Amino acid sequence: MPDKECSNFLEKGVLEIYRTGKEDKPLVGRYDTVPVEDEDGDTYALWQFTYNGEQRLFTRTVTGNEGSSVIKCVLAENVTPFCSSGLLPEGVLVIYREQFTVRME
Repeated sequence: MPDKECSNFLEKGVLEIYRTGKEDKPLVGRYDTVPVEDEDGDTYALWQFTYNGEQRLFTRTVTGNEGSSVIKCVLAENVTPFCSSGLLPEGVLVIYREQFTVRME
């Protein structure tokens, strides 16, 4: 749910995560747009999700118009640090991707 003062619903707001089997009790947190600079000095926006005592950064790809009632998003997160050491070849990144739909009501 976007914050009321935001002109763009993707900027920041309240995050509700409905877990399978626990749809009646969502995790509640925040989402914020965070600028990040890469090694080449280019700046791009990430979503920072803060919930359950954790902060996680996701890249995002959005399709659809903000004026429409349905927006499709793809989140990507670098999960390499969570993988067991020694199982991956050196220099390999593991990226978790998830697609979801945002419905405006």
